[in-house]
Amino acid sequence: MKNFSGGFAPIFIIYAVIVVMVVGGGYLAVKTKVLTPSKVETVQEKNVVPPVPEKKDITFSDQVTKNSISTCDSKNNLDEKNRCYEEIAIKNADVNICSKIATPSTFDHCVVGVAGVAKNVALCAKVKSDNTRNICYGSVATAIPNLSICNKIVEHPNPYGGVKDLCYANVARELKDVSICETISLAYDDQDVPKPANYQGGRVYCYQQVAKSLHDKTICEKIISTSERGKCVSGI
Repeated sequence: MKNFSGGFAPIFIIYAVIVVMVVGGGYLAVKTKVLTPSKVETVQEKNVVPPVPEKKDITFSDQVTKNSISTCDSKNNLDEKNRCYEEIAIKNADVNICSKIATPSTFDHCVVGVAGVAKNVALCAKVKSDNTRNICYGSVATAIPNLSICNKIVEHPNPYGGVKDLCYANVARELKDVSICETISLAYDDQDVPKPANYQGGRVYCYQQVAKSLHDKTICEKIISTSERGKCVSGI
């Protein structure tokens, strides 16, 4: 390669090209050094700023998590305000926040949610409605899981399976224990309707749940009803 005076330019020896990229900080540095017979020149470093990430919409759930209870206090719509309190209470497992809810039914649902998350059966005593209190016991029993809590449920007998039977079934599913299904009562006190030949009460749902959790179709064979047995098999 000739220069303008007709001679040859000094031979350039490139001895290093270093490219360093730090992904986490989005930092890119490029260093190039050129060696001549007389000196080494260093090309300046260049920082590249990473692009700003796309802003995503904040959902209701994200918003109440990040903001304080004052966000709920400022809402004018009662239903929205109650829902806001309930969600914060459940996310923080703080039953005291439920007390800010004025609507009794929503308050009860809030306590049920907190009790389930906290796995604290004592909180169910705060529920005002008897039926919802039973649901609270069932929620905590399933969350732990603990079959003895199901026995706290007090309800009128239901020949087709009530909250207690549902509680037993859910605990059986969580423990993957089909023997629990066998303990569900088969009492049938409906005097106006004769007891069906294939009657198994709440055991049917229990068998279905355990069979599904164990991926075991043979458990479905315990169900007398052809249609319910079919549902059990198809659900696995």
